[in-house]
This record gives sequence, structure tokens and C-alpha cells, in this order.
Amino acid sequence: MRGPSPRMTGIDLGSFRLRRACRMPLRRGGAIAAIAAAALFGPAQPSLADFVQQGPKLVGTGAVGSNVVQGTSVAVSADGNTAIVGGPQDDTNLAGAVWVYTRSGGVWAQQGSKLVGTGAAGGAHQGNSVAVSADGNTAIVGGPFDNTQAGAVWVFTGSGGVWKEASWSAPARLEASPSKASPSRCRPTATPPSWAGLATALPSGPSGCSPAAAACGPSRAPSWSGAAELAPAAKATPSR
Repeated sequence: MRGPSPRMTGIDLGSFRLRRACRMPLRRGGAIAAIAAAALFGPAQPSLADFVQQGPKLVGTGAVGSNVVQGTSVAVSADGNTAIVGGPQDDTNLAGAVWVYTRSGGVWAQQGSKLVGTGAAGGAHQGNSVAVSADGNTAIVGGPFDNTQAGAVWVFTGSGGVWKEASWSAPARLEASPSKASPSRCRPTATPPSWAGLATALPSGPSGCSPAAAACGPSRAPSWSGAAELAPAAKATPSR
């Protein structure tokens, strides 16, 4: 008769089978079991980073509604001491809002009340996306559903723990004004035709341009003295 079977508990039965597998010959899979055992019960490997929660969860005050979805978007400054949290479904009209938190001595605290940009048209969902500058003093808040999904962004600045909507003055609209002088259309010609008295009756053209070239210089042709009295000495091919 066989001896008493191992106690039928999860821990004891598992360890019993693991010990038996480690004693199996290689042809019966013992090598695989040994590798698995070493991986499971070997020395613990150090983790890349150990994260520890700092304080309780953060829930911004002043939210309106039960489905504000705070935390939809989060941004943290470069030093890790300022966080912007978006709640795009805040308020009954889904205007949205953002909350600002700062950390001091390992303790996070909300700075002021929630921020809601002015001038929104309809349920803008402000806080659907957020970004914060490296120094933690400027926040950009996106509201993609503003004005029937035309979308908009709001900028807030913080100083001394007080945040307010930034006032941006739009620069003057820049338009390219047409030049008063038309660009030169002067093109050198290979061999100008022979015009009687051309050298004396016409002033010399711009540098690199034949006086006989049509439309030389600005598109508004200069007044050529005596040009009407000139006649070609021989039939010439018009300049191109």
C-alpha cells in the first residue's frame, strides 16, 4: 500500500508537486520545472521604480454634477510640484472646468477654486485636454466642443498661488501688400535686331538687358524720346 497522500490544500499540494517536479529526471520535464522553480523562488529582483501614493486621492471642490469625470486629463510641471486636472463634464451644461494642485513637503493641496474660462458657447467641455508650462505658472485648457464643436482653448496664469484667465491681445492682421513697382521682366536677348539710330535715340537699358528687348525693366514702359520716329533698317525678327 502507498503511504498517506499529501494533505489536499492548495499550498501543500502545490509545493509537493513542485518538489516532485524538481526531482524528475530531465527526460520527464524536470529541467523545465527546475527553471520555473528558480524563477519563482529565486532571489527577488529589484524593481525599476517603487511608487508610493502621496496622501489621499485628490477631488476638486466646487464641482457641479455627479459625472464631472475629474482626471480625464492631467498635466504636471517639470519640477513635479504643480498639477492641472481637467473635468470636462462639470456643470449641468457640460461647460467643464479644471483644478490646480500644488505640492509642498509631500502634501498636495488645491489652489483656489476651479477654473472655468469665460466666453464659452454651449457645453465646451473645458478640461478635455490640459497642458502646463515647465515652471508651472501657465496652463492651457482645451474645450473641443465649444461653439458646436468649433473648439477653443483658454489660457490661465498663476502667481503667488492665485490663478486667473490670461488676457491676450490679438496682434494686428498681417497681409501681404502688393508692390507698387511691378517686378522686372527684363530678359537678355541673343542677337538684337538692327534698328537705325537705336543707340543714340534710346537710353541704355538696365544691366544685363538689351535695349531692344521688349518689356525691359518695369512693366510700365518708360517714355522713350524719339522712339516713334525710328524705323527698322531691315526686317527683323521680334525679340522674345
